[in-house]
Amino acid sequence: EIAVLRFTSGQEPDKVAFVGGTGVFSDTGGSGAIPRAGAKVPEVDLSVNRVEVKSDQPAAFSLRYGYGMGGGYLFETRPTAPATSATLGVQNPRYDLPYVYEVVAHANGAQRVIQRGKILIPEPRAFDFDDGTLQDWAGPKARLSPGFGGSPGALHLEAAPTTDVRYVSAWRSQKLTTSDRMNVRFEYRTPMAEGGKWFYFKLTLRDEDGLDWSAYFAKQPASEWTEANLGLADFRGDMRDHPLQGKPMPSGRRIVRLTMTLRKDKTREPVAPCFELDNFRVAPCFELDNFRVGD
Repeated sequence: EIAVLRFTSGQEPDKVAFVGGTGVFSDTGGSGAIPRAGAKVPEVDLSVNRVEVKSDQPAAFSLRYGYGMGGGYLFETRPTAPATSATLGVQNPRYDLPYVYEVVAHANGAQRVIQRGKILIPEPRAFDFDDGTLQDWAGPKARLSPGFGGSPGALHLEAAPTTDVRYVSAWRSQKLTTSDRMNVRFEYRTPMAEGGKWFYFKLTLRDEDGLDWSAYFAKQPASEWTEANLGLADFRGDMRDHPLQGKPMPSGRRIVRLTMTLRKDKTREPVAPCFELDNFRVAPCFELDNFRVGD
């Protein structure tokens, strides 16, 4: 960690360059930045993928980070637009993996480290799609559409109109362990025409052994937003010609993947199979809010 300072012939600060270091900027003494001795870089431990930073003067901020088991700061985000605060985060994070990081402020041709720490990003268990992204959900032609209650976003999947049987699916990697208190809730709708005799909509949990456990929660299209509330008892073995086919999913299964699948049967007229998903959340137990008892 070094700092290089250059002074004018009149001993006025001219330029300063930092590589690491613990200096902070001061705009006293002209337009050039000089370090203030003795400043301590705060150490912050985080359990979310969100680093909040502030500076006493406008600066561009970047996040250097790497894996906590060693290797140094392997990655760095692009500097933000100059401001006195910013929110930074690890790009394409690996969940439940420890990171080390430092925040670098860039101003006046110099840079300084203003924060260091550790990040452990937990596997997310709630998805509202309101940040303008698919939040790691994937599927053919997956996109966002207006969500439940007028919210900014919902996951939207749709296939071309057809009279034939058609499946549409969305999925994401997800680490969780089943328990008898497991609760999965979400809002969904299927704004489509009649889906045929064998229409269904299901949520499938795939465990680390490659076994699928599904809950079939809809048997006909729903044009309006509808809430699904699923517990452990709603999931059954969904592996054809397997001894566990139709058997209850046991607790203690380590889940690695979630999949939402809609099946449209043959129809007389072409129908575009479609579903929308919003406010998806997984909890180890049922949650209760705004409980009231009156006389």
